[in-house]
Amino acid sequence: MLVSDPELQRPLPYDVDAPEIRLHVKRVERIESNLTDNILPTDLRLESKMKIEVSADKVVLAAKSKTKALPVRRKKPRKQSGVIPYRLRDGVVEILLVTSSHSGKFGIPKGALEDDMTKKESAANEAFEEAGLIGKAKKKIGEYTYTKGSTGRDQEVVVYGMKVKKVLDQWDEGHRREREWFTIEEAKKILHKRFKPMLKRVRDMAFR
Repeated sequence: MLVSDPELQRPLPYDVDAPEIRLHVKRVERIESNLTDNILPTDLRLESKMKIEVSADKVVLAAKSKTKALPVRRKKPRKQSGVIPYRLRDGVVEILLVTSSHSGKFGIPKGALEDDMTKKESAANEAFEEAGLIGKAKKKIGEYTYTKGSTGRDQEVVVYGMKVKKVLDQWDEGHRREREWFTIEEAKKILHKRFKPMLKRVRDMAFR
């Protein structure tokens, strides 16, 4: 709501209902209540109101500058690689999953690409460090993008199938991760739906 000063005969250049200056206006009203005709002459009261008007105007400008939207710069997606480790046991394909060190939920071994490794080598290395698995990443079976909760940064993951040759009893991250074998059907219920076509490709790889 815009108001005008009857003595100045012109509108004040600010909205007294604006939340940014409500507190300021209340303070001004308390000051004006003390400016009686018996204390200050008319010309001094006018000068005082003009100062109040300018001061309030500055408050509005300051508020606008503070609420100005700034462009948000997103970081480029981080490159990762991972594997779906598998084995064939009594004619049944099993998938090994590991728990996240942050959420504790089961997922595939994955991590950032190592500078001195290929994507496949880096993926197999993650399986070794996170789950104590020895094997060779083979065919690419899929890729996906997700946002990492701890950083808010997008992650682009390339996934390979990996036949497990050996499972170590002790491994690098064994103190903070758990690992467990699951059937394909069990893994489908645990993992995100994006992994369903990848699990099918792993099943096909296991029987070749």
